[in-house]
Amino acid sequence: MALCEKGTFSYRQDNENYVVLDQHLTARVARLNNNVARLYLVDGADVQQQIPQHITLTDETGANVPPFINNFLITWTSCYTLWVHGHEHLVLNNQKQQSIMGVAEAASGIV
Repeated sequence: MALCEKGTFSYRQDNENYVVLDQHLTARVARLNNNVARLYLVDGADVQQQIPQHITLTDETGANVPPFINNFLITWTSCYTLWVHGHEHLVLNNQKQQSIMGVAEAASGIV
């Protein structure tokens, strides 16, 4: 199954992003603070659900991220993959970019 862009998530805004996983579960990503967010699951009535055994999260090194009180805690410094029955369903990529700000009069560009 090919993945495609579903939006962007910001650790500086209180918007929650979601991706439907199947007919019963939706994954949501919500900011907790400027450095940490939670990835959690809801049912069709928007009630948070326990994370089932067939859903796992790994970081960019392939290490499992264990759930904590039915949430996967994530940070902006890493990339994550959500697996459903061993298949990639959702990827959170750290874009590893920074804005550059300078005084208005300073020349800038790309070399």
